[in-house]
Amino acid sequence: MADVLLPNGKAEATHESDRNIHTRLNGLSDTSNGETEMETVAELEARVIAGDETVKPSQLANAQAAERLAALQRLSDERKAKEAEDDAHAEAVGEFLKDYEEFMTTDVEPLREAYAGVVVAVADLYTLLEEHKKKQAEIMRRSVGLGLSRHGSMGTARMHPPVREDRERWQEQFIGGDFIELAVSEGIHGYAQRNSRVIDHVLHTPERRDELRTLTSGDRKQRGGEMRDRMLNEALAD
Repeated sequence: MADVLLPNGKAEATHESDRNIHTRLNGLSDTSNGETEMETVAELEARVIAGDETVKPSQLANAQAAERLAALQRLSDERKAKEAEDDAHAEAVGEFLKDYEEFMTTDVEPLREAYAGVVVAVADLYTLLEEHKKKQAEIMRRSVGLGLSRHGSMGTARMHPPVREDRERWQEQFIGGDFIELAVSEGIHGYAQRNSRVIDHVLHTPERRDELRTLTSGDRKQRGGEMRDRMLNEALAD
């Protein structure tokens, strides 16, 4: 905090606004309501240029000093703000580096093990599906050859069983579609869907089918996530 000499000879600390500094340093001019207002260097110079001989050198010097002081105070405020910003940035960087180091030393072995488990599970499912589909196709081929079924296409085979009287059991045994894709979707979301419809299929248990059929468009995202977490926790607990 600096002191300046007022026209009355008294020293006073300067920590007020620019206009207050000018008021004390360059002299006061009366206004119609009895209050006073400051004059800037530009205003004093304009008065001199206009022929006003009452302007004193001390008024101009004081106005220049006030403006210089105000400019220095603004620079000081800017410096303080910049220092505060730098300190906050340094603190944020320190916090980031701490979190970064924690992340970089995180053990990824559980991820590797989980990934390897998925690969093995997919391989197992794929192998079993292919074996089942081959047997299924052979049954259909032989049925058509014996004249028991006229629908040899696997695209329509589910609705046309090799033995007509055994449709219900055939549909529960028939495998079609990409079950690996369905399993991945179900593992991520808790359910699989096609054309906005939740899918249940022959590889689901009856209980799982009933549960999936309770999902609605309004709650499937939340409840599906809850189902997924529950199934995972139950599997890990076994």
